[in-house]
Amino acid sequence: MPIKKTSSYLRSTKSVAVITQDLLSQNTPERLLESVNQIAGARMEERSPGSYRISVRGSTLRSPFGVRNIKVYLDDFILSDASGNTYFNIISPELINRMEIYKGPEGGDYGAATGGTLLLKTRSSENTSANISIGSYGTLNQSFDFSKQLGKHFLEVFQNYYRSDSYREQSAIERKQFFFKRPFSI
Repeated sequence: MPIKKTSSYLRSTKSVAVITQDLLSQNTPERLLESVNQIAGARMEERSPGSYRISVRGSTLRSPFGVRNIKVYLDDFILSDASGNTYFNIISPELINRMEIYKGPEGGDYGAATGGTLLLKTRSSENTSANISIGSYGTLNQSFDFSKQLGKHFLEVFQNYYRSDSYREQSAIERKQFFFKRPFSI
């Protein structure tokens, strides 16, 4: 779990960009690309369906593929592996409710990440939704989200199924995701 130093954005000496739910909802629910690319200093690319690359302030100039030099967290869980790679294709973009992009070295707060830190936040307010969409090349995206405040605890259950035959056989993708969140109160 990352060690967090609490300070307001106005007092922070870091360069921070926040992508809110309003910006995320303006784009297609199965892609984060367009939302991230609206932030100055951040660039996200999709090399092939489901294969993402993110760069913050040119952090991947010497890396021809993947996510390098950037630590990625989903709430308080680190998604980046020990070598610094992050596999965005295992996370449904519909699960993300808010993103915070910390540009530049974050060694003091979130570990050794010379490019920056990306915090993916899930829901923190009550919600019930079900979505289904179909598209070309056999694309099917189905999701269900239920979140509720139960006393001191916040519960979220999210399920997603996404598949696409894509335009090439080697680009086909199928993702099944189940996410359950119940933070413990102290």
